[in-house]
Amino acid sequence: MKFKLIMVFSLFLFCSSVSSQSNYYDSDDNKLSVKQFDSLKIEYGKTLKIRKSVINGVEKTIVFLPTKNINKPKIQIEKKNVYQFFDEEGKELSKQKFKALVDSGKKYTYQLVNSKEVDSFKLSINNSVDDSFEKDKEILKTKYLNKTIPKTDFYDLKGNLINVNNKIVVLNFWFVNCRPCIKEMPQLNNLVEKYKDKDVVFIAPALDKKVKLVEFLNNTSFKYSIVPSMGDYIRQTLEIQSFPANMVLDKNGKVKFIEFGFSETIEEDLSNHIDRLL
Repeated sequence: MKFKLIMVFSLFLFCSSVSSQSNYYDSDDNKLSVKQFDSLKIEYGKTLKIRKSVINGVEKTIVFLPTKNINKPKIQIEKKNVYQFFDEEGKELSKQKFKALVDSGKKYTYQLVNSKEVDSFKLSINNSVDDSFEKDKEILKTKYLNKTIPKTDFYDLKGNLINVNNKIVVLNFWFVNCRPCIKEMPQLNNLVEKYKDKDVVFIAPALDKKVKLVEFLNNTSFKYSIVPSMGDYIRQTLEIQSFPANMVLDKNGKVKFIEFGFSETIEEDLSNHIDRLL
């Protein structure tokens, strides 16, 4: 009986020792305070994974977060995120106005700025133009105007070869997630209708694969002959990096018009050049 009492008492002392020395660590073996541990339990609930082990009489509680980095800055739950939008002069804009500027196709840049005083985010917008970017576009215009572009065959979404022989060819280089590309499509569709009985063929080589293009065209009308998976030809061979890009080729395959980026007058500009070649 005495032996059993000693064993029970020893076990009690061991458990007390373990409890008093209990420590919390993250998965990278960084020590946590009890307060940090309790906060994590409240924040992550059942998604917080916990494993316990005893080493040299010391219990270690290891915490595994859904995201590995426990030290990642977090926005306090009780605070509401505030988003503010500014133009290049620092004037505050509505979310709708800011989005319209970004989607306009002009060379706008925007930056996410975190304010340390409050848990809010501020967006700024800059109307400055990257000189090297503009220079590259001018180099391409000089390179291709009145010259032929590298030859390739164009196959539409059904796998049919598009006939360009002895025809004026109007090219539109684009991709599905290009907002300026989508914005100009109604103007381009008007051109297809206008010249449907003429020796003019409208071709739209795209960066995207067929599956993504078909899905896009289920909801958006684009009447050009769509050519899928042309990324290598567009970016590597032609060196086009600005979208949308529009070209008009005469019946000999020479480029007579080229324009990069969105233009409110693209329908008129293309029409004028097509008319000159007919």
